[in-house]
Amino acid sequence: MSDENFKKYLKEALKIWDERIREYEKERNLSANVTEKFKLKQRIEDCLKEINRIEAQINSLEEKQPFQENNNLKILFRKELTNNDKKIKKTQWQYLESRPQSWRKQLYIKETRIRASVIYSDMKVNQETPEETADNWDLPLAAIEEIIEYCENNQELLKQEAREEGNYLEERGISLEPKTTNG
Repeated sequence: MSDENFKKYLKEALKIWDERIREYEKERNLSANVTEKFKLKQRIEDCLKEINRIEAQINSLEEKQPFQENNNLKILFRKELTNNDKKIKKTQWQYLESRPQSWRKQLYIKETRIRASVIYSDMKVNQETPEETADNWDLPLAAIEEIIEYCENNQELLKQEAREEGNYLEERGISLEPKTTNG
């Protein structure tokens, strides 16, 4: 994808985030529930952060400099992947959802920006039980079990997307290897 096309895509993403803010503000104005108003305020703040991040990415493209966010890059480009969509066997998930606006095909935890693979990887790396993971992520055990099922049945998709992101970063001269310091 060329930088110009990527920039257009980012501008479309900005419109989507703006629409979300308007929707959350409407809901917040109509809600009488204090807890719900607080949650909506948090969602609005998250949207504003995402808008700022996307705007910074657009500016970096215009300046032809790699975009970095606390050494944790989040990529927002849409790229067609090979037939990995067919790997997703289960179509009804209680705790997972797709993100049509994302280039990623993998599923996310509903109403969050957290990919199922992030929680699954965290559980594996930290050698946690599903119960410990549910407690650490403040999710129901059933959600963790669903994440495990999804990730174990879609390893090729998850690996493909990791390769795609790595290739995208490499093309822009961004190293994924940790920097070593002498000391």
